Amino acid sequence: MGDFTLDLTGCDIFLDESLVIDKSVSFIFGKNGTGKTTLAYLFQEQSEDYDFRCFQGFDGIVGEDRKLNAVILGEENNEIDKEIKILEKEISDKEKLISDIEKEVLPSEDNTNNLWEKVDERKKAYTYQESKISAFFTQSASKIKKLNNPQVASTTYNKNHFKNEISKAKLLTEAEIEKHKSQINTDIKIAVSVDCQAIDLQSLLIETNSLLSKEVVEKEVISEFSGDSDKTKFAEEGFRLHDVNDKCAFCGGIVSKERYKKLERYFTADDIQQFRDELNGHIALLDDKIKAIKDVVLNVSEFYPEYIEEVSKINIDFKEKQSDILAFLSSLREKTDDKLKELFEKSDVLKLQVPESFENEINQYNEVVVENNKSDLSNRKENSKNGLRFNEIKKLLDDFKYNEENLKLEQLKVDYTTQKEGLDKENEKIDELKIEIEKLRSKIVDLQAKTKNEKILAEQINHKLRLYVNFDLEYLSEVGGEGHYQVKCKNTGEYRDITQLSTGEKNIIAFLYFIQKLNEVDNPKSGLERIIVFDDPMTSNDDTMQYLIIEELNKLISQLDNMQDKIIIMTHNNHFYLNVKYNYKSYKKNIFLRLLSDGKYTTILRLSKSEEDFKTNYEALWHELGFLYVNGPSETMLLNPIRRIIETYTKFNSIDKHDMLDHVSGAAKLFNVNSHSIDDLEADLNGRSKKDIMKMMRECFLKENSINHFNQYWTIDLDSTDS
Repeated sequence: MGDFTLDLTGCDIFLDESLVIDKSVSFIFGKNGTGKTTLAYLFQEQSEDYDFRCFQGFDGIVGEDRKLNAVILGEENNEIDKEIKILEKEISDKEKLISDIEKEVLPSEDNTNNLWEKVDERKKAYTYQESKISAFFTQSASKIKKLNNPQVASTTYNKNHFKNEISKAKLLTEAEIEKHKSQINTDIKIAVSVDCQAIDLQSLLIETNSLLSKEVVEKEVISEFSGDSDKTKFAEEGFRLHDVNDKCAFCGGIVSKERYKKLERYFTADDIQQFRDELNGHIALLDDKIKAIKDVVLNVSEFYPEYIEEVSKINIDFKEKQSDILAFLSSLREKTDDKLKELFEKSDVLKLQVPESFENEINQYNEVVVENNKSDLSNRKENSKNGLRFNEIKKLLDDFKYNEENLKLEQLKVDYTTQKEGLDKENEKIDELKIEIEKLRSKIVDLQAKTKNEKILAEQINHKLRLYVNFDLEYLSEVGGEGHYQVKCKNTGEYRDITQLSTGEKNIIAFLYFIQKLNEVDNPKSGLERIIVFDDPMTSNDDTMQYLIIEELNKLISQLDNMQDKIIIMTHNNHFYLNVKYNYKSYKKNIFLRLLSDGKYTTILRLSKSEEDFKTNYEALWHELGFLYVNGPSETMLLNPIRRIIETYTKFNSIDKHDMLDHVSGAAKLFNVNSHSIDDLEADLNGRSKKDIMKMMRECFLKENSINHFNQYWTIDLDSTDS
């Protein structure tokens, strides 16, 4: 059995909350009224899973009919005894195996490196590493959550979120980081598509060359400038600037009507005007085309960051082609304009390479416009936050050397798990052995059942009491009943009811009956771990039987099933306590408890060494006095142990008690009272404190020249100024 912890929290009498029984044998000393019977009740109440037995005297043994019911024990049968011994040997061997295995699977008291220690060591290493990584998760999650400009995690981000995102951790380039930051700070962008009608550049070239190659015939020949284009232009400009009778701005002559009419016929002939109109119309057309081409603009700023690079590339190609087209159209216009000034001369045609159209770039641009305008800004912002967060996670992981630390954790886990599996297998062996032991015990019970005999108990009790009493215990069977035991006088042969015996006789029979009943065959809880409690097994009427009771208790203790059973002996009798514990000197292997009452509450004191225990009845009185001095609620509680100490001391030393008390004024009135009487002496105390009373007692010993004796037993300072 392991430790048994008795819960005391529901019991008002005890100041302690629990009582731990961690040894096989416990000796508990406490005066009447300190709670021994209450402890017995609590043990019974909390021992449902044990084979609990409690001896509380004769009344706890007899049945409701006041009869001592029969107990079935096994009688001797050599063949069956041999079989039982073989089975018991098997049980003992298996218990030895269990004990050997437990040395490996239970904590070691001498710190040997057993299997349990190895598992515990690896568990601690694994737990430490696990805690280290868990702390890293918590700290890292806190850092991620606090990041701002921009904020990349929610306010509820925690270590579980961080742990789940480890697989997504990825470092970003500076360009990628800036792109994500720009995306997060981006407002809604709506790009406008470009609508540009296609221009047939080839046709424009052909049409221009057609005009250039065309010439008109002079209807009127004016010798002054005919055949000279510069003079013709000069004359035409002068015609435009002057009217009839105007003075010529060049030569100062008067423009005659005839000269003006001649110039008019030359410059305003129908075919000449028509050709001039054609050229002007073509120039206007080219101007429109040039303007239309110049008006085409690809606006890169209208796009979200992820599209800017693509649009920028398209724009470069577009501008290059736009420039080529504008240069081409400008050449056409310039040549046409020159032709307008040389109407009557044939011009050389243009031999130009028609530039490539930017229609493809416009189409690409418009496709990106569509993609840009249909993209979800909130999702893109969230993706950018994720990207930045995963970048930070990766940096934290690298700084911590997470892969190395996690690999170490996995290795520690494998090591711990392997060792733990070994420990579990050993524990399984223990469980299997216990099952086998239960089967063997069941076989023993079956064998014992073949030797059942109700008379054995009476015979065994009679044998033990043969030198002490003048009666025998006999078994009386009952028809349809279980039978019971009666008392038969050795001298007269007369039968008496067992209840007619003296208190001392009834108690010793009840005690021996209880001891023998522990071995009854028909025990429904056979095999369970036992808790055996003796609540004051020796009464004041048992003085002659004290050593028989002690002998039986010692025999029972020696028969305890390994460490599986626990025996608890409680008594109020100083002499019995000293004798029953005589053979048990170790305060480490056994439990020694003192129940100390302050008149209202009981303190349970566990003694750790023999110096704390009393060795005589007289010493016990001094222990009691010391406790009441420190814990007692009333000064009057000191008087009873003081009287008994003085009574014992004076008798043992052949001193007249009255002479000893008369040395100190007031001592006789307080201390010279029979130790078993209780008087109301509050008036006689006259305000004396506990310290005053103890000083009075010390003075009595001092006057008797026995101060050394007093100081030997009393170690509490009475001369300090503390109250």
